[in-house]
Amino acid sequence: MLENKWVQSGSSWSALALNIVPVLIFFSVVSGEGGSMPVVFTLLSLTIIISIFAIYVNRGKNILNTRVAVLGLSFSIGITMFMLAVASVTDLSQIT
Repeated sequence: MLENKWVQSGSSWSALALNIVPVLIFFSVVSGEGGSMPVVFTLLSLTIIISIFAIYVNRGKNILNTRVAVLGLSFSIGITMFMLAVASVTDLSQIT
């Protein structure tokens, strides 16, 4: 199953594409429209796990998919650090 090209490609690109959902929820929380910060960080942790899985599946086989998975992982870590920085400065309990 791990040798399937659709598993390799799908895991890499989904690791990159899933980064947009937590960002949208986070901006919804900050703008006061509602949302849940635990859901945001759960989705980000899921994206990090998928990225690590994609790196594992594509190791030594497809360099493009490996690079996409690494890019998804770096985006996930960067987004998490950005959200933690904004959440530490902003009192989100006053917004929601």
